[in-house]
Amino acid sequence: MDNLNQPGKSLRQAREAAGLSVSDVVHQTKFPRTVIEALERDDYTVFSSPTYAKSYLSQYAEFVGIDSAKWLDFFEPAAFAAPQDMLSMIESPAHQEIRATGTPSRGGSSSLLPTVLLIVLSVGLIYGVIRGYAYFEQRFAEPVALKEASPAQSNNPAPTNSTPGQAPAVAPPVNTVSTQPLPEATPPPRATIVDE
Repeated sequence: MDNLNQPGKSLRQAREAAGLSVSDVVHQTKFPRTVIEALERDDYTVFSSPTYAKSYLSQYAEFVGIDSAKWLDFFEPAAFAAPQDMLSMIESPAHQEIRATGTPSRGGSSSLLPTVLLIVLSVGLIYGVIRGYAYFEQRFAEPVALKEASPAQSNNPAPTNSTPGQAPAVAPPVNTVSTQPLPEATPPPRATIVDE
C-alpha cells in the first residue's frame, strides 16, 4: 500500500479506506482543499518551499494513519530544486572541481575593506566631535566681563614712550566694572488656555 515514489497515491488510498471524502479531511484538518488535492496528486508546486510541503505531507499522513518518516527522509521535490542544484546532481565530480577552481575567489581583503572603512570613519567622527566640542567650548565659554572690558581698553590707548632703550610703559588697569545695577530679566510670555 505504501509507495515511496507516490506518497499521494498512498494518502488517497488511506483516506478512502477510512471512508473520508476530501471535504471531510478539509473540515477536520483545517487544511485548504488545494493542499489536500495537491498532496494526493503528488503536485508540490503549490507549496512555496519544501518545508511547507514536508509539513503538510507529515500532518496529512498522520491524520490518515500512515507513517510519513520514510517519505520525509527521501523527500525533495524536483519542483523546488534550483537549476544550479539540478546541474550539480548531474555533473561529475571532475566538472565540479573545474567549475569551482575556474571561479575567481574573493580574497579576505574584500571582506576586510568594509571593516577598515568603518573604523576610519568612526575615528574621524570621534575626532570631529571632540574638536567641535573644544571649539564651541572655547568660543562661547569666555567670561562676559572680559568682553565688556576689551572695548573700554581699546578706547583709552595706553601712552607709549618712544625712547629706544626703555621698555614700553604699561598703562594702569582701567576700572571697567560698571556700578549700575543689571536690568531685571523678564520671564517669557506664558500660554493662555481658553476653554470652549
